[in-house]
Amino acid sequence: MVRKKKIMPKNTKLFIQRIEEKIADLESKSAVEIVPVLVERSAHYYEMRIVWGLTFLFLSRELFSLLGHWDVWTQALGCILVFSLSQLLFLWPAFLRFFVPKRLRNFEVQETAHLCFLKEEIFATKNRTGLLIFISELEKGVFVLADKGLTAQFPSQYWAELGLKLAKDFSSNKAGDVFLEAIAEISPKLIQDFPVKDQDSNELSNNLRRG
Repeated sequence: MVRKKKIMPKNTKLFIQRIEEKIADLESKSAVEIVPVLVERSAHYYEMRIVWGLTFLFLSRELFSLLGHWDVWTQALGCILVFSLSQLLFLWPAFLRFFVPKRLRNFEVQETAHLCFLKEEIFATKNRTGLLIFISELEKGVFVLADKGLTAQFPSQYWAELGLKLAKDFSSNKAGDVFLEAIAEISPKLIQDFPVKDQDSNELSNNLRRG
């Protein structure tokens, strides 16, 4: 049986087109090379899912013990059902975000962003002016990572604060909106401080990477 290819929603296609066009426009006026990356999640959080599953299991066992008229096998079956249900609920992004500490979510987003920076070889541009805009949907996380040619002018703290600001907006916006907001935010500064030197140079693809 041949599986039908999943068709991307029209609004998503439109967002991708707008993002890539905005990047192309910015790069025609600036020497910066922008790489947009959108991933479904930065981690699966298996450890946290097991920890919380065992916690729910322990609490349910204590509850069943208080209801002493249930026999051992009924309690055991109840505990198994509670643990299984907890693991199913962790497949729901909102549930997972609630039970996974924000610090851990932010750490995973940053770690995955750094790996993407290396994988996409954003460091390999001639003037070291590569810029990663990384968005992770499950964590509602945004991380902006600039190469040293950019951090010489705008320190790492600037990009970190930009990522935090965008992440805050991400709580009520779609990923496509956040990409467009990021490009609009940085464009004036990059055009002014990193004017284009070679119109024919496009060292890194403008295509949105998805993972």
